[in-house]
Amino acid sequence: MSSVGAAAAALDDGRHLERLDLDAGTFYAELRPISDRFVPEAMAVSGLDRDRLVAEGEDPAEVMTRCARWVSQLGRQHDATPVFTAYPLGFDWLFTYWYFVCFSRTGSPFGHSRHLDIKTAFSQLAGVPVTQSVKSRVPKCLLSARRHSHNALEDAQEQGDLICNIIEWARDLPPVGAERDRLGQLVRETWVGWAQQQPSPKPSWLVPWEQLGESDREADRLIGEQLFMAGRRGRVTQPAP
Repeated sequence: MSSVGAAAAALDDGRHLERLDLDAGTFYAELRPISDRFVPEAMAVSGLDRDRLVAEGEDPAEVMTRCARWVSQLGRQHDATPVFTAYPLGFDWLFTYWYFVCFSRTGSPFGHSRHLDIKTAFSQLAGVPVTQSVKSRVPKCLLSARRHSHNALEDAQEQGDLICNIIEWARDLPPVGAERDRLGQLVRETWVGWAQQQPSPKPSWLVPWEQLGESDREADRLIGEQLFMAGRRGRVTQPAP
């Protein structure tokens, strides 16, 4: 494992979800390799330089012990039990759990089973097979606006957004804040795309989200919100190609 990144996403008691600031509670470190064996293609995806990690990477024991203590401290701070979540869980949990068990002086802060697979969660809540629960089939309104960059921390933040969006969708909770803006942007992008295909579109139809006044933005937010809620009630997913 070349790096480890984590972000505290939310507090959830099974009925009420409280989002946390994904930019506030974070952990990131780059590790010194423990073996000469590695997959060059996987290293290229990460964007990390292996020679630099050999020279400058941190001791895995120090990193995983520090990470475990950070997770445990978050639990005490919020009077909550930490749960590991990822999309897909199998890939991230495989490496992270093994590193906790092998290197952390306090073991795994998630025990051996406190984890949630985002892919399976979407599959069951949306009523679609796991094989169809790939991100390309997840409705855009549930995806994070954050970029999936293959940086361990940035991907953790993106997945934190995703699981919160899915939980709120499943519980029929109205979107708030930045999520309403994202819905409005999707409505506007769709509208402008349709207008561009018309023979004589009105100039007002072609105005992008960034140039809209607040009243027009709110109109798009409301449309997006209504479609979002209708999608929840109907468990609408994108059709297969």
